[in-house]
Amino acid sequence: NGDFIVHVPPKGTYIIEVSYPGCNTKRASVITEGVPDFGEEVFNPSFGIGGFIMAKPFPGIDYSGLNQPMVKVVYVPKIKNFDDDEAYTQQSLGVVSKISDAENVLINNFCSTNKSGDEALKRPDCPLAKTLYEKAIKMIPGESYPVTQLTKVGACLKEKEEAEAKAKAEALAKARAEAE
Repeated sequence: NGDFIVHVPPKGTYIIEVSYPGCNTKRASVITEGVPDFGEEVFNPSFGIGGFIMAKPFPGIDYSGLNQPMVKVVYVPKIKNFDDDEAYTQQSLGVVSKISDAENVLINNFCSTNKSGDEALKRPDCPLAKTLYEKAIKMIPGESYPVTQLTKVGACLKEKEEAEAKAKAEALAKARAEAE
């Protein structure tokens, strides 16, 4: 389930990276400086970092804030255990929030563009639908919906071409009949 335990050596600063191919890497910093020697006492410090959402990056979104650790875990003498540095965590949450906001704007634009493409296809304004779906594909490459819709646009354009060809042929036949 993605659970893991890391035994971190004393007296150092360590970075834990969680990654998956094609997804944004997440980092956590664990600082073991200042941990007293507990002698014979058994001391098994722990801190739960929680889950990591492994998401693929969207084009045009600045993910550079994820290059820094999202949480900094430090020894807290008062509780005789490890905890997060709250100020650092709040700052990191602000960075993640900005990234999330930018992703939501992109996703909303993507959905809106597809919806406009659907409306154009219903009219049927096949060239406009094609333009809109192609725009959506550039926004978030790899999404299947606009690709599927482009197949429908192709059929729509073909039907229009066939209807125009038939109308031209009928007009030409009518003109010939009138001339005779």
